[in-house]
Amino acid sequence: MSLSISDARVFSAALKKARQKRKLTQAECAELLDHSVSFQKDLERGRCSPSIEGFYHICRTLGISADDCIFQDGADRTGSTYQTLPAAPVVQRKEPVRSRGCCSCTYRC
Repeated sequence: MSLSISDARVFSAALKKARQKRKLTQAECAELLDHSVSFQKDLERGRCSPSIEGFYHICRTLGISADDCIFQDGADRTGSTYQTLPAAPVVQRKEPVRSRGCCSCTYRC
């Protein structure tokens, strides 16, 4: 996951805030998140970004919202890399046609 510079700043601030809230050192946080101390420092400085799996792991482990890691509190989100997408329309699914094959699956056996 590659963040823009402004989004990386928001993420790094949220990560540091969550670490400090839990009263963890960078070394303790890195051990908890199962990565190196240098990577932890780079994340908090905004020098690098985690993978999407790493991002999810950080959020879950530290108990922080993904939105808080991407969006500033009360900020206008339209200038961000990540914009709110319109909701997808709800599609009513029809019941699948059941065949009279050898079983109750939808395939003709």
